[in-house]
Amino acid sequence: MQLGGSSVAFDRDPFLEAHSRYQGYRDAAFDQTWDELHKVVPTGCDLRVMPIDESALSFWHAIRHFKAVHAAGGFPWDEIFRQVRSTPRRFDVAIWDGDILCGMAVGMASKGNHFVTVKWIERFETRPDNLAGMIAEIALTAAEHYARVLGKQHVRIKNPLPGTERLYQALRFSLVPSAKKTIYWERPVD
Repeated sequence: MQLGGSSVAFDRDPFLEAHSRYQGYRDAAFDQTWDELHKVVPTGCDLRVMPIDESALSFWHAIRHFKAVHAAGGFPWDEIFRQVRSTPRRFDVAIWDGDILCGMAVGMASKGNHFVTVKWIERFETRPDNLAGMIAEIALTAAEHYARVLGKQHVRIKNPLPGTERLYQALRFSLVPSAKKTIYWERPVD
């Protein structure tokens, strides 16, 4: 619209602009993750690194319904995603082998230049899948690329499940000393 010879922009929503900008950062991180890891996944695997969306949540609901009688545990991904989806700087990733959802992770980028913190990672045992043992590596590689795009210095894992310490050590994470009850494992962004 032109008023008195000058151009005035209406309908610009800063939240929507931030959301779009950060989705672009996540997409770039996912592309970089695929570029780095597609060569090392097992033959026959169709690795897809994507944002969590309705397809991922629907697949998770189907897994949850199928396994409800047989297994306990797992994270409430619909609730987790509902909590973070309105935050533009969130980190969320769904890891697929073709049309099979193999895992998801969610976290948050700090406001400063310090961290991307991954709060939830889960591998879904949907079949004898080609990505077994690689979900944490894929999710944390995506988090590292996201951190790099945002100029963050470290990737953190918040309160990992007991018994996962060796896995995170193998992925070059170290325990961060803390006086609080919160436990963090961290690695620098290369």
